[in-house]
This record gives sequence, structure tokens and C-alpha cells, in this order.
Amino acid sequence: MEPEYIEVPIEKIKQSLPELPKTIGVFNALHESPYCSNIKCFHLKNEGELISFDTEVQVGQVTVNDIKRKERISILFTKDDSFIPLVFALRTDFPEVPHRILFPKGWPCCLCIYYISYDELKITWSPTAFVEDIRNWLKKTAKGELHQNDQPLEPLLLEDQGSIILPNDLKQNELLNTYVVRYSDDKKVHLLVTRKPFEGANSILHTILLLKGQPQTHGVISYTPTNFWDLNSFLSKAGINYTKEITEFLKKIKESSPVLLKTRLLVLITLPKTREKNGEIVQEDIFAFITIDEVSKIGITLGLWEMFKEYNILTDILLPATPDEAKMSLVKTGLLKPYLYFNKQMANDLNKIKRDQEDSNLFAIGLGALGSQVFMNMCRSGFGKWTLLDDDVLLPHNLARHSLTSASVGYSKVTSLAFEANSLLNDESFAFPIEGNIIQEKNNGRQELIEQKILDSNIVLDMSASLAVSRYISNDNKFSVKRLISCFLNPKGTDLVILGEDKNKEYKLDFLEVCYYRELIHNKVLANHFNQLDDDIRYSASCRDLAGRIPQGNLALYAASASMFLKKFIYQEKASATIWKLDEDKLNISRYDIPISKSFERIINDWTIVYDVSFLNKIDALRKSKLPKETGGVLIGTYDMERKKVFLSDTIIPTDNSEYPTFFYRGIGGLKEELGSIRKITSNMLTYVGEWHSHPKGFSIMPSTDDMKLLAWLSQNMSVEGLPALMLILGDNSAFTICFAE
Repeated sequence: MEPEYIEVPIEKIKQSLPELPKTIGVFNALHESPYCSNIKCFHLKNEGELISFDTEVQVGQVTVNDIKRKERISILFTKDDSFIPLVFALRTDFPEVPHRILFPKGWPCCLCIYYISYDELKITWSPTAFVEDIRNWLKKTAKGELHQNDQPLEPLLLEDQGSIILPNDLKQNELLNTYVVRYSDDKKVHLLVTRKPFEGANSILHTILLLKGQPQTHGVISYTPTNFWDLNSFLSKAGINYTKEITEFLKKIKESSPVLLKTRLLVLITLPKTREKNGEIVQEDIFAFITIDEVSKIGITLGLWEMFKEYNILTDILLPATPDEAKMSLVKTGLLKPYLYFNKQMANDLNKIKRDQEDSNLFAIGLGALGSQVFMNMCRSGFGKWTLLDDDVLLPHNLARHSLTSASVGYSKVTSLAFEANSLLNDESFAFPIEGNIIQEKNNGRQELIEQKILDSNIVLDMSASLAVSRYISNDNKFSVKRLISCFLNPKGTDLVILGEDKNKEYKLDFLEVCYYRELIHNKVLANHFNQLDDDIRYSASCRDLAGRIPQGNLALYAASASMFLKKFIYQEKASATIWKLDEDKLNISRYDIPISKSFERIINDWTIVYDVSFLNKIDALRKSKLPKETGGVLIGTYDMERKKVFLSDTIIPTDNSEYPTFFYRGIGGLKEELGSIRKITSNMLTYVGEWHSHPKGFSIMPSTDDMKLLAWLSQNMSVEGLPALMLILGDNSAFTICFAE
């Protein structure tokens, strides 16, 4: 039996030879092909051209889709060549298969031959290849091989009339405000739906009808619904009786919510989608159909009630019939492409954040240039839940590097950042701001709030670039069980430093800080780390009102690096100390991992002496290298006078020591120069803190009479600067004693 065909519903003027360049090329290619026949060309009323032809298709004995060995095809060309020539399969019973361009009812099936834009395609397009691509489309579709398993699923519907942005958690019968945000150049409408009305803006009220259907194979719908009857036919394939659903929905509205009768209807439909029939659900499509008529008029049109005009009230029809095709077809709908509000889940998915990482509760201190950008990076990935603490306001000069905009100038940084983040994620609980100073919280009336937020957190992230803050949180009792991380830039903004405690807090933040200083004096690449800026800008009248010239690009690079590192480090148990250095010429960043060894503390009087295995190994190796002679040098470290702590980090051995088997005199050769270099490299953070020497094999590590005299001399000289005197004596088996005097 000869197949039935449908013509492309465009008015033809006459049949003749083609005149448009692309039509001529394809017309000639068809005549040259041994697989094409019955070739005709028509001029169209809209100044386009149409080629019709029959083509033989390579079809096997067993096919997945009903493609015939001979198919009739039409190709539509436009005079301005503004879009790809449209390819139509004219057989009336052509199967519903993926990779089609959807047209309204009455049009033949339009084949989607290419997935790239026409502008890109034009570069390599040729008439002969185009003809073969059409035939190849038919061949692969017959075998069910056109859509590969690694390709995204096709949408169930296309040809929308615009877009609509919706809240993520819509509810049945919910009353919503709808705003027109813009009309596009192609006259499509774009809407924004909100629960709360915008002050001073005109909205259209809509009522929500939520429906969910059964799984469907992707890309098998032949046309886009434009009225309620089309919608009924479309949804019947998903197991939804739309006629029944809309009838019951409208009746409930009239009975329970008369106010909703004056609203328009937004039908939101969720349809699970499979790659193949009866296959596993791969994803879900959401469709939004919107009506022009109000709910009251829709009910009248469908015959559910009628208007009693004399009193302007709606009355139920005594025995209403089920709405039929004629009535359902009168209710027009527009298909809008729905977009859900950006939220944490979407941010997680788009940034490859695992669901268990959502439990991170972070207390962030310092939301300046670096802190604000790190936080907003975390926000855009939906990472964690945040408390933001800072007492600063945004000033005009901050705009060079801060993530906030001029709209926030003069306002609290943390309040503005929390508002931006919560608005971005549509989540009022994502960020909680506290305008305060962590060290002075007892004086700002927010002590209980701050302590509760710290208690609720599992990570405290210090981005204040303040040594006082870092030392404070490292030693204050309320942070004693909280894992601490410090993140800051060097003065020139060329290096990023991240110091992070281990999960069990065996390596405390202030100890990691001293390890960082020690790395600076041993790694020549980092020798200029603390070089100061010499061209600061004064932004106000005060002598302290200076702003450094650090390029925003540096901040952005380091904020990105810090964000990426922190997301991983937070879920690791080990401590970490790293320096990230930017090569401003090559524009690459090098990472330097700072060696960390086990630390120890000794408490003498009211003072705490902190040292580590690396320091002990160094002086022990120096002792062994000089045996049977004694040796020694000066102790390098740093003080925390407020908390009465001394950190022992390194040593300097003078070049002119007098070393003998039973006694030792420490020299001064090169000492001044090397100590000066250490102070310069570490910005005076590492300095002289005392003396050490070794005892020979078999001797006690207890101080001798001469040692006590030395300690007394040290105490007398150190006390001038208000510093304690410290002397370490090292003996066999790495045993040592610390002599201390104030």
C-alpha cells in the first residue's frame, strides 16, 4: 500500500528550478545521488524555496523504529539563510522518535539533523554532505542508534513561549505573584514568580496546580500543547487524566478559596524521563503551562459553572458534564520553560559538592578583601553553613578588592554579605552575621550569641590577617575543642598562607604559625615573603588610614585557591601548613608544604615552653657531630608575652665557638649578621630567646656551677627588656633540661 503523505503547510507559488544558492547546491547534489529520485523544487510565497524528493534508506530486516526503505523528504530554505534548512519527513505515520524539531499540529515531522548552531555549521556545510547526513539520520534512527548513551536526554517538549523562574518548593493551590521581567527580541515572555510581592511593582496573581506523571521515553512528543485538550492528550501518555484533574481542582477552588477565582492558572507538571521504553529513570522534566484567562472564566468555558449576570456571581451547574474536546480546546495555554530558583542543592550539584559536605558549620572571622571573596566562592557552591563575624563597614576604597558592591558602602560588611549570600541561595539560614570583634566581644553585648555560634560550629576560619586574633583563638578556652584554620596574604599580596589544625588538635594554630616562620628562613624562594609595600595609598586623614596596592587579580586567584583547598582540607584529619606563591611574570602559583613535626610543651613557673621534634633533632645532631667535645649556640624562637609562652624554633651556631671535651665557650662569629637576617625575613617574629649547649657523654644534664652563673647573667640582661632567661642543656639519648629564670 502506498504511504500517505502530508505537505509542508506553506503556500507554494510555482514549481521551477531553484534560484537560492543553498537550494541550487542541494538540488544538484540530489540529482547526482543514486539514492534520490522524484526531485521537485517550489518557490514559496514567503520568498523561500522548498525541495521535495524520495530517498532510499539503508534499513535492515530488524528495525527498532519504523523507518521505511523509501521516505519522502522536503527541505525548506529561506532567502536570508538565517536558520538551518528545515528537513521534514512527509509520511503521515512517521514514528515519534528522538531528535526532532517540534512544530504545531498540522506540520509533518521535522528532523533535527545537527546539534550545533547554524553559524558554526556554515563553516563546514556542503550540499552533498547535507544530503548524506539526512540519509544517515534515517538509517541510524531505524536501528535505534542515533541517540548515543553518553548524550544528554532530549526534552519531552520544545518550542516554549518564554521562561518562568519559580521557587523550589511550590505547594498545591499556592497563591503566587508573577512579574514580567522582560520580553525578548523574539517576543517571548519571561516571568518571575515570588511568594512575597515586590513593593511598587505590578504583579499578576497565579494559582498553582501540581501534577506528576509516569516515566516517559525522551524525545517522543510530536507537538507542543497549546490548549487544555492538547494538554490532556499529552499527559495521557504519562498516565494523567488531565480532564479529571483540572475539573476536580477547579471545583475545590470554588468551594474553598473564592479569592483564587480571580487568579490565573499555572500548571506545573513533572515528568520522569527514561532513555528507552520501560528503562530506568534518568532525569525529570518540569513543564509550566500558563493560562491567559482567570480561573473563574476557565470554569465557565469548561461548563463547570456559569455566571449569574444579574448578581455577578458564579453558580454551579446542576448536573455538569465532563468537559469535552470542544470546550477544552477553547482554554488556551502557553508553554513556558521553567527555571527553579538557585539554591544550595543546585549550587552543590553545579560545583560537585557532596551531600555530606553540607553539614560543615563554619564560624568565619574577618570578612575583608580575602575573606569576602573566599566566603562568596563557598556560597556559590552552597558549601556549609556560616556565621560571619567582623566589626568593619564597607568603605569606598574597599571596592577595589572586596566582593561587595557600591550598594553596600557605609554598611556592615558581614550584614551585607549575609544578605547577598542568603538572597543568592534563597536560604535565610545559610549565613548569620554578627557585627563585632572577637577579642572584644565581652564589651560589645554579644558575648552569649558569639559563644553559642562558636559552640554550634565545627570549624573556626580566621581570615582577619590579624596576629592578635590568631593568637587569641589559639589560646582562648571557648575554642579549645574547635578546629582552627588561619588564612591570610603576605603584605605584598604575592603569597597565600593557610595554617590548619588537625582534627584532634595535636598541632595548635600558634605552633603552626612558628613552623611557618621557620620555613621562611630555610626556603630561599620565600626570603622576600615579608617585604613591606612602599607605596600604600592614604584613603582618609588619619595616620593609620593606609591601603595597600594589591591587585584584585591576586586576591581572586588566592580566594579561588583557598576555597578549593579548604573544601578538601576540612574533611581531612591531618594538620596542614602551606604557602602558595604567585609568579607574577609566568602567572602560575607554586605550593610549598611546610614541614610539621610533633610538638611538646613544658610549663615552668607561669610560662609555657613550646618546642618540636624538628628542633630537638637539629640540636641533637649538632651535639653528636661535635662529640667528644661540647658545643652550643643561641636559641631562635618567638614570644607571646600576653600568654607567657616561648616557642623554640631553631638555632644559630657561631663560627668562632670554643669547644672542648669538658667545657664550652659560645662565640659571636657571624651571629649578629645571621640573627639580623632572620629578623628581617620573618618581620621580627623570630629572634633570640636564649642559649643552649651540650654536655659530654656520660655526664648529667643538670646545670653546673658555670651554667648557673650563665643563667644569672642571662636573667640580668634579658630582664632589661622584660624577657625571661632561657637556657637548654642537651645530653645523652636526646635528653635535655630547660633552665628558666625571670
